[in-house]
Amino acid sequence: MADVKISALPTANEQWNLNELVAVVNSGNTTTSKRTYGSLFSNHSGGTYTITATDQTWAVIASASNSPNTHIRIGGINNAAVIASRGANITSGQMNTIIGCEQNSDSDQPTINGGQYNTLIGSKGGVSTSGNYGIIAASQGCQINGGDNNAIIAGNGFSLGSNSYKVGAIGVEAGGWNGPRYAFAGGGYSLNTNNDQGNDHAALAYNGLTFDGNAKGGFLYKVLGAAVQSGTIQNDIAALIASSGQTTEYDQTLHTDHIFSFLGEGTKWRDGGNVSGSINVDLSQGSLYSFTITGNLTTISLDNTRIGGMYEFWVYNSGSFTISTIVLDGGTSNCFAKSGSVNPTNSGYTFYRLRVVDDGSGNKRGILNEHLNFQAL
Repeated sequence: MADVKISALPTANEQWNLNELVAVVNSGNTTTSKRTYGSLFSNHSGGTYTITATDQTWAVIASASNSPNTHIRIGGINNAAVIASRGANITSGQMNTIIGCEQNSDSDQPTINGGQYNTLIGSKGGVSTSGNYGIIAASQGCQINGGDNNAIIAGNGFSLGSNSYKVGAIGVEAGGWNGPRYAFAGGGYSLNTNNDQGNDHAALAYNGLTFDGNAKGGFLYKVLGAAVQSGTIQNDIAALIASSGQTTEYDQTLHTDHIFSFLGEGTKWRDGGNVSGSINVDLSQGSLYSFTITGNLTTISLDNTRIGGMYEFWVYNSGSFTISTIVLDGGTSNCFAKSGSVNPTNSGYTFYRLRVVDDGSGNKRGILNEHLNFQAL
């Protein structure tokens, strides 16, 4: 075969492996030598390459390995590529890619295991295990463990937990968040989520934010923290915004610090319509209410009050009807008014403002101020 021209040789099998040989002619066109595919594409003699699957498509290009403990391993996958990589490991997936990965320790090198369509790009120490459709880009020390549709972008030291899926971290340094689902984190520092495993979490521009599910039996649902420093969320369907050292107190509530508005703000009125006899008013629906009294009111129960809450009532008395008793939360808490009674204006308007306070022992007390005889100017 020595006198056979290279152009006359038969075409090699397209299903090549790294141990097969290729002919190499030196730059002076005087010497023909041989190299394996593995040495040709690795451009380094110290790397260890393991490709175990058959009927696959692979590419290992310019992979620099200067330590016997640093390897490129590709096994059990389809259409995988490792480019300019050091210490990469792709196993048991489809169409996975590692580009520009580096890690000095073989024990915690960049890895993709047990998933499909996973990618590590420009990563040092990134790990994606048992997840589908995940990506780690420009990250250091990051991990995605379990689940699918996961992503970490420009992260440093972040971990999304072994049971997480459909979660993401963007521009994150430090981190935490062990085991959430449907979660998002972005633009923050030193996240600590206390192992909460509820659904629909989000955190944006946070520092030291904790999603503490212990107060809810270990789970939180539909919660958000934004621009938070050392804040704690422990209520469902709750958000904590621009807070420092604060903890959420109520479900279905937005918690904030120090609100300032340059322009006007609006609050929705709740029209209670015509009332008489014994009625219940659900104060969880808002803070402004209007009523028309059409008969004597024997009892008004102001329900679902909150300590610190401020509530206002615009009342029209269509005759000379009276209000006998006002209680908080069905009578479990007391309501105080001047001289122990209220006397709505006859055939006119009265404005009431209720402030709910703590009596010093954790019990709610309502302070009701009555403003009589409002008339048109």
